[in-house]
Amino acid sequence: MASDTRVYQIPPEVNRNAQLYGVVIPAIVVSNVVVALRLYVRIRLLNNFASDDKWILAAVITKSALMILSLVQTKYGNGWHMADVPPDLFGELLKQAFFVCLLALITPTLIKISILALYNRLSQEPLHRKIIHAVTGFTALSTLGLALAQIFNCLPVESAWDVMVYPTTCSASPITLLLIHCVINAFTDIVVFALPLPVIFRLNNISRHEKHVLAVILPLGGVSVVASIVRMIFYVQMVKQWPAGDITWMSANNTIWGAIEMCLAIFACSLFALRHLCGRETKEKRRTSVAVPKEDTQMHHGVELWSYVSVQEEGTLESRSTDAKLTNGGSRVDETEMDTDGRSEEATAKTKR
Repeated sequence: MASDTRVYQIPPEVNRNAQLYGVVIPAIVVSNVVVALRLYVRIRLLNNFASDDKWILAAVITKSALMILSLVQTKYGNGWHMADVPPDLFGELLKQAFFVCLLALITPTLIKISILALYNRLSQEPLHRKIIHAVTGFTALSTLGLALAQIFNCLPVESAWDVMVYPTTCSASPITLLLIHCVINAFTDIVVFALPLPVIFRLNNISRHEKHVLAVILPLGGVSVVASIVRMIFYVQMVKQWPAGDITWMSANNTIWGAIEMCLAIFACSLFALRHLCGRETKEKRRTSVAVPKEDTQMHHGVELWSYVSVQEEGTLESRSTDAKLTNGGSRVDETEMDTDGRSEEATAKTKR
């Protein structure tokens, strides 16, 4: 039996492994590199690791686990025709599919919560913030409910990958639950990426340039909405053919479009931070730091002029120069008063002569 298993692990001639590897691996690399650059900007350049960065970090971890597990499934039948999947591997394939379904529920939700956290930081309108909180709550609670339904769909839980009883112990097919999630996911995607458009140009705490950047980034997120809708269509086809259809062959479509959807969403929501890598503000930030004197510090009448730079939350720089700082006493003196005192001393000396 062990020798048969080794033979079965060799994929059949007709499979979709090349498509899966060709899409999933670049998606893993791109999303991880983008998030790494985002964290570099937020931590090293801006010194501001916010809540949306924490959520996107969690999302890229679960996404990487999801994609790696999807590739492991190609050794057990994912992307094969159902007729080519041997009975000895079907139980392991079902067990992996159980955890893949859970990660597929959690990862898109973490990405959307990160985007909503960014909106909440930028928004100044109380009503808009209430809407953001409502959408965040709906997204989180719907995902939690579907995750619990996915876990306890088959009782006992381990019967979800027991080929001797599956799917007789399950109240619903896992594909049906994923289809419900895809419908909710597509709806919340549209809401999340359209939510800031009505108020984006009324924000007062970001510059006009940053508003234009946001206006360009948000349509990019619309591409991930399209990918989500395409993935939902494939799930509908799988539900129609469950359980007698070629499910293992069709599931590759959902893996491919899921990787595209999540990669585009991570890329779109990270561009707002990545703009600092080539922005004028970041170049100035690299040359200066808080409370560091300029190179051209001047000495005038015993007064040392200092220039301070305050770095705002998103890297906007506001230069402020102090009036003066005495080198001997430390008290602030107006430069004009010092010039007047100097001229009066000169006049007194001439009178004595």
